[in-house]
Amino acid sequence: MGDRGVAAGVAPAIGRADREPLVSLSSVRLIIATVLGLAASAALAAPASAGTAEPSAAVTPAPVSTGAPAPGPAGPAAVPPGDTRVAACGLTPTNGTAVRRIGGTGREYRVRVPAGLSGQVPLLLALHGGGQEPTVHENASGWNAFAAEKKFIVAYPRGSSLLNAPSWQLDRGSADVTYLRNVVDDIARQWCVNPKRVHVAGFSNGGQMAGRMACDESDKFASAATHAGPILTLECEMSRPIGFGVSSYEGDPLKQLMEGQRDAWLGNNKCDRTPHAETGPGVVVGQRFDCPANTRVYWRLYQGGGHYWPTGAQGADLRNRMWGLFVNHPLP
Repeated sequence: MGDRGVAAGVAPAIGRADREPLVSLSSVRLIIATVLGLAASAALAAPASAGTAEPSAAVTPAPVSTGAPAPGPAGPAAVPPGDTRVAACGLTPTNGTAVRRIGGTGREYRVRVPAGLSGQVPLLLALHGGGQEPTVHENASGWNAFAAEKKFIVAYPRGSSLLNAPSWQLDRGSADVTYLRNVVDDIARQWCVNPKRVHVAGFSNGGQMAGRMACDESDKFASAATHAGPILTLECEMSRPIGFGVSSYEGDPLKQLMEGQRDAWLGNNKCDRTPHAETGPGVVVGQRFDCPANTRVYWRLYQGGGHYWPTGAQGADLRNRMWGLFVNHPLP
């Protein structure tokens, strides 16, 4: 579904401080203004594609989470706040999408735990675009059915910025950075999450936020990916190379910025600039770059389209490519 724009009001350059701006300030403003204008019209809505959007997810209300174990035999032992390691944990399915609130803040998030999980499982945070409710991204992204197939937990947090609400606070150390870390901890206290396989992916403004978490929170998040969401900031304090995925439609007004996002991550990770070709349905350009510490960055440019999450075969390709990155990039 269409996103009503990426966050504005941040530095108009991409990558590290020693990188020259890839586009001018006026170009950035023009591109973002174009997206904001188009988003109000049907031109930014994803085209209908039979079978690609999931039905609206059933919601199972859940009590406020305080960090203590949930009642019942599947509840884990209590652990200190912020500690994702548990002595015992459960994998009771949510039977749809559950809504939980983080104790002390009241902030909600949505979580989907498929049936048939075993052992410690991966966790994916899927971040909505600006002006887009988590339910919209949940239904458009296709992650629920994919999570059931690949056997992982998927969560849909909600940004707190009032600019084009709901959207994400992209600043370093923002309330949303803390909130996303708390979401991971809350899920890991309730269900058996593999702490080395926590990943984050987002669309548009949510992709920007995924970039922020990859830059600054790589102790918590193993790898990350963005579709149509460049992080327009000079502040990227990486503590290690991290696997990162970047994708866009060729018809997206933000395509030029997404190419800059790709180049920024090649610089951040000090990658070899020699591309290795990849293919996929509707992929115009598919590239993989090898980087230190066995990390990789991928770039995928999809044919046609606009500023929305891919649908149909392209949507399936994007989910598979993101998941391939996540599987191959656990936390060191």
